[in-house]
Amino acid sequence: MDQIKDAILPEFEGDLPIAQINFFSVFKSCIQILENLCSHFNKDSEASAQLGFELVDGVLEEFSQHERNEKLAPLFPYLRSMRLAGLAFASLDHDKLLCEFAWDM
Repeated sequence: MDQIKDAILPEFEGDLPIAQINFFSVFKSCIQILENLCSHFNKDSEASAQLGFELVDGVLEEFSQHERNEKLAPLFPYLRSMRLAGLAFASLDHDKLLCEFAWDM
């Protein structure tokens, strides 16, 4: 029993106590971010995490195309999708604390 305790205790009290992370809270926050991103991009449709995910996929694809092309790379900061993504992330709650993503122990 002591060996099990010695193996598991660092997961709760070690330098990186992964067992304290409330992944449900992290997931919920990610959904809110995706919905926020969606609402910035498309005012006419209902914001959803799925649509937000698809928008992120499109933005990352656009980023990859511009990153690989020397002629397109300088235009990247001026793309509408980049400006809207910047606005969406700027409007996030920057006062969230790490403890909001941990289990109460």
